[in-house]
Amino acid sequence: EIQLNSFNGTLPTIIGNMSSLVVFDVRDNLFTGVILSELGSLRKLKYLSLSRNHFHPMPIPTELFQLTSLNYFHCKECALTG
Repeated sequence: EIQLNSFNGTLPTIIGNMSSLVVFDVRDNLFTGVILSELGSLRKLKYLSLSRNHFHPMPIPTELFQLTSLNYFHCKECALTG
């Protein structure tokens, strides 16, 4: 969890290699770029919060629909479209 910081830049695609990750919480930062499709390879992920960053407007990556263990997805003010 790295929420409530002032981290900025884009999220690194290598996050998709963190196969044991269960919680990914980066809300309330200054991240830019896109919501990574690589997050869809995190099969054990149960909690995903991307809220209140500065992502480019885009639809939810379809790869995230493969996260069958996901119990919580929060993306308030994420500039989602579609």
